[in-house]
Amino acid sequence: MTLGVGPTTSPAASSRLGRGVAVNLAGTVVSAIVQFAVAILITRGLSGIEAGILFTTTSIFFLANSVGQLGTQTGLVYFLPHHVGTGREDLVRGYLREALVVVTALAIAMALAACVLRDQISSAIFSDPATADKASDYLVPLAVMLPFMAIEFVSLAASRGLGTMRDYSLVELVTRPSLQLLLIIGVLIVGPQHLFSGAMASAWALPYMLAAAIAARLIWRRVRNFPRAPTWRAFPDRRIFWKYTAPRGATNVAQSAMQRFDIVLVAALAGPVEAAVYAAATRFIVLGQMVVNAINLAAQPGVAAALGREDVEAARHIYRTSTVWLMLITWPMYLTLLVGSPVLLQAFGSGYSTGESVIVVLALAMLISTALGQVDMVLAMSGRTSWNLLNALLALATLVAVDLVMIPGHGALGAAIGWGAAILVRNVAALIQVWLAVGMHPFGGSSLLVATLSTLTFAIIGGGTMTLLGENVGSIVVAVAGASVLHMALVWKLRRRLDLADLIAGLRKRRSRPTAV
Repeated sequence: MTLGVGPTTSPAASSRLGRGVAVNLAGTVVSAIVQFAVAILITRGLSGIEAGILFTTTSIFFLANSVGQLGTQTGLVYFLPHHVGTGREDLVRGYLREALVVVTALAIAMALAACVLRDQISSAIFSDPATADKASDYLVPLAVMLPFMAIEFVSLAASRGLGTMRDYSLVELVTRPSLQLLLIIGVLIVGPQHLFSGAMASAWALPYMLAAAIAARLIWRRVRNFPRAPTWRAFPDRRIFWKYTAPRGATNVAQSAMQRFDIVLVAALAGPVEAAVYAAATRFIVLGQMVVNAINLAAQPGVAAALGREDVEAARHIYRTSTVWLMLITWPMYLTLLVGSPVLLQAFGSGYSTGESVIVVLALAMLISTALGQVDMVLAMSGRTSWNLLNALLALATLVAVDLVMIPGHGALGAAIGWGAAILVRNVAALIQVWLAVGMHPFGGSSLLVATLSTLTFAIIGGGTMTLLGENVGSIVVAVAGASVLHMALVWKLRRRLDLADLIAGLRKRRSRPTAV
């Protein structure tokens, strides 16, 4: 079972984790660049109102997919490693078929409902009739792609459950966003005004069709030689599977709502232009979240396998090591956002400078969140998905309550305060639960060392450099370049204390032996 660890916390555990992280991070770098380019094209190629409509409707699209997944992504990653490791490969195809049939059927139903009710949905969000009509046209192509998105996500989750990160990296992090970028460029070259209404939404959504086909083909190649599974009606673990995934499905909906519903609330309470500002400013935060997700997905099967055989020490080792690597990558990013947000927002064009306060609030929240590591994932892999659900609902309630109070008077900043508060509530609650129930926490000398190094190089030295040179693109390039060189030199010197020796060994092993990760 790939990404699992041995009975003790050996360097091999970090090496395997390192290979999984490396594959995901490579794809994440590509995806981050492409998605950031997409956001810039949207904000510069469309008016503030049209950009706000597109960001809002795509947020609804993501929320609908989160509802339709029913927690199967986590369920497949949880169950498949357990059964493969215990020699029950005959159940793998049954789990995959169970998830695909149910999730795809639900996605088709939601797509039909969205197409029929598109006018009512758009009118409920946008009070202006012209804006609502435009949003209604955007919703149709997005809704049609829901079944394809469902197939893609289930297939890639099964691949991760079988121990490989390459399928997810290839399809979701590289191929789909790259095609999305090309289609959006094509629409902008022709001119949205010369095409049908909703052409931009179609360009954004169509790549999910190809991604679904590729993902389905890849997972079929991995499971076709497995022993034949029981028939769909006779699948023995159906009740166990849905009992586990049901709380996680509700948790995923709450988590997705935390990331997307605030854009919808901003559009409804402050207008589409303010929603565009908020969506653009949060793109920087999403870049860091992609790194969090990359490391989280790589560590997930290993933690599940270790806790499945009650090897808490091995799970603790993965948790702490992945937290150090997470901080090592994300803290420089978030600290740079804190000191350089006025310059960075210039990438989106005029009218987006008011998003500076949004970046500052969320960057502070994410610094704290990443220092706690993938605590939510550890809680889920320990089997306590109902606890995850309670935490997610508490966080969502916090977000909605704060948003309803703050957005009418403060617009995008109010939404940022709500999201930041929700992030902290959820992660702190999960930390307390993992600490008390499993006896695990992410804190240690290595994570403190990373925090100190990052603050010194990027906040103090980098921030000081930008202050001396002024707020311009040249100053931030010089500051980030200088801070990065110093940071990497210090990290390299302290690589053994940061478990980087094991990561490097894992990367070398991957280059010399082409195994799945």
